[in-house]
Amino acid sequence: TLIELLVVIAIIAILVALLLPAVQQAREAARRTQCKNNLKQLGIALHNYHDTFNCFPPAHIRTQSAIPANNTLTGWRGFSLHSMLLPYIEQTALYTTLDFNSYFDAPQNTVGRRQRLPAFLCPSDTPMSTAETGNNSYPGSMGTNLGQYVNQAFRNGVFRFDVVTRMRDINDGTSNSVALGEQLMGDNNGAAYRAGDVVRGIAFNGNAQRPTQAEVDAYGVACQAGIGNHHSHGGRDWAIGMPAQTLFNTVAVPNWRYPTCQTCVGCGWMDSQGFFPARSRHTGGVQICLADGSVRFVSENVDLNVWQNVGSINGGEVTGDY
Repeated sequence: TLIELLVVIAIIAILVALLLPAVQQAREAARRTQCKNNLKQLGIALHNYHDTFNCFPPAHIRTQSAIPANNTLTGWRGFSLHSMLLPYIEQTALYTTLDFNSYFDAPQNTVGRRQRLPAFLCPSDTPMSTAETGNNSYPGSMGTNLGQYVNQAFRNGVFRFDVVTRMRDINDGTSNSVALGEQLMGDNNGAAYRAGDVVRGIAFNGNAQRPTQAEVDAYGVACQAGIGNHHSHGGRDWAIGMPAQTLFNTVAVPNWRYPTCQTCVGCGWMDSQGFFPARSRHTGGVQICLADGSVRFVSENVDLNVWQNVGSINGGEVTGDY
């Protein structure tokens, strides 16, 4: 009868409503596991690189030498640490196509840098729709350093602009210092703002070496107010060694409730400094790879001071629980 048919349809609808969230959760769990495996492989690659050169790759490099001169990293068009890791993630053929004696975006590097590599992509995020972008989900940690143009005498992350880091430099312990995190990729069109897009040109007048909670919150409010001026190029290129592309910092907690934000007025979208927090589409936090190669999940509710300690390699702080 019609009533029986309606009852059957209602039961089916209820079952679908109950099963769909479970299916979605199972899929996200699988994506999160794959993301964790990606970070583990990158951690292994970092250690293999260190075994070869007795150092981790620099944050930004313009020559094929593993240890560039301290005065060569003044521009923004140099290669990333990810470029240096290519031979250690089974991408030697791609590595050999890149001209490291030129800029990352030189014509001869166009084809290579636009290759999308699953090892650099979190499956929970959505890559850019445009084909001319390489994309990257896993930036290296600059610690509490705001970026390229701040005082480089205060450089406390695993990846630094004008020097390389060795295991022995990580005085706080490799198991206490973050090497790699997660970031969200933009959609590359700059239209509507979405999480991970970068608000531009909001000056920061606080402690550029290690902002306090009050300074971070006040700056976040200013960034939120300036949300109309943003770019959507975050995670666009794995080949360039710059913040929001292949680098992040720990000045703000993961999945910070305020926008990612450039502190320099007049900076280009790749040539910048600012607040570049770790972000992911995983519920409740982000995954990180520590300098010892281990991977763990960090809650977005982590204490700011603890998170800044995790970003530092040589501050002598007690990390605490997180």
